[in-house]
Amino acid sequence: KSDTGEELDFIASRGNKREIAFKKYFVLDVGNAAVASVTFNGKVISGLGGYKQPAKGLKFEPNETGSLKYSIVK
Repeated sequence: KSDTGEELDFIASRGNKREIAFKKYFVLDVGNAAVASVTFNGKVISGLGGYKQPAKGLKFEPNETGSLKYSIVK
């Protein structure tokens, strides 16, 4: 879900890629957090959680250096 109102809901498979547009942030829920990754400005964020463990409410925002940071929202 992004701050632009865009919402994607899908079951990911190996090699599946999606793009999401956002202005300031987006929130991600992942079923198997260990195998999912997010790419932003050529940098990859991976290892979002344990193997076969869900991760819900991961809020991604660019920081002042242009990197993407994330926190957990409840």
